[in-house]
Amino acid sequence: MKTITLGVLTARVFTGFEPFAFYQGDELVGFDVDTIRAFATQAKLELTLDPTDTFDGIWYRPAAGECDLALAGIACFVERMRADVSWSDPYFQVLRSILIHREHEQELRHINDFQGRSIAFVRGSCADLDTRQRARADTRLVPVENQRTGMSLLDAKAVDGLAMGAPSNAYDRQFNPDYILVDVHEFTQAEGFRFPVAASNPLLLKAVNAFINTARENGQIDTMMHRWIDDRSVL
Repeated sequence: MKTITLGVLTARVFTGFEPFAFYQGDELVGFDVDTIRAFATQAKLELTLDPTDTFDGIWYRPAAGECDLALAGIACFVERMRADVSWSDPYFQVLRSILIHREHEQELRHINDFQGRSIAFVRGSCADLDTRQRARADTRLVPVENQRTGMSLLDAKAVDGLAMGAPSNAYDRQFNPDYILVDVHEFTQAEGFRFPVAASNPLLLKAVNAFINTARENGQIDTMMHRWIDDRSVL
C-alpha cells in the first residue's frame, strides 16, 4: 500500500468537532483520532496528524496530494462527490440535532419553532446543509468556523440553538445539564462518517475498509465511542 511518505500515514484532521477530533491541552484527541490510530497500528504505519481549522473542502485534500486521507466527522454527500475522491465504508452513523438551553425545551422542540430565532452551525458541515434546507425563512442562520465558537455563542445566549450531529451535541451536554437535544432526526442523505482517500490509491482504501468492517463487527468501534460519550440514548 502506498502512502505519501513511505511507512507513514498522513491524516489531515479538522480539529473543531468534539468528540471526533479536538484539542485537549496540546494533544489532538477524539473518536476519529482513536479510530485512525488503531488502523495505522494494525497496518504497521507511523501516524502523522496534520491539523487544520478549516472543515469545508477537507475531503478534497487527499486528491490534491496533501495527505493520505482526511478525517473529523466527514460524510459522503452528492455535493461532495468527485471522480478523484474515493470514500471508505461508513464507520459511524449519525443523526442530526439542535442543542438548546433547557429553559426553552417547551417552546423549541423542532426547527420550525425557531421563527425569529437563531441557529448556529459549522460552515460547510452537514448541519449547514441540513439547517439551510429545513429552516424557516425567518430563522437567522449563523455559520461559525468550529463547534467551540458555536458553543460560546450558545453559552452567551447570542444564538438560540446549535445544530450539530447528535454525538457532538451529546458530548457537550455531558458537561452541562442545563442543555437539551431537540429535533433529533436523519439527514435527507444517509449520513455515515467516512474517510476520503485519493481515488488513485485503491490499496489504501481497501485496507481502511477491511479495518472498518472488522472493527464494527468485533465491537471496537463502539468501545472507542463509549470513551467519549456516556449517554448513548440519542446515538
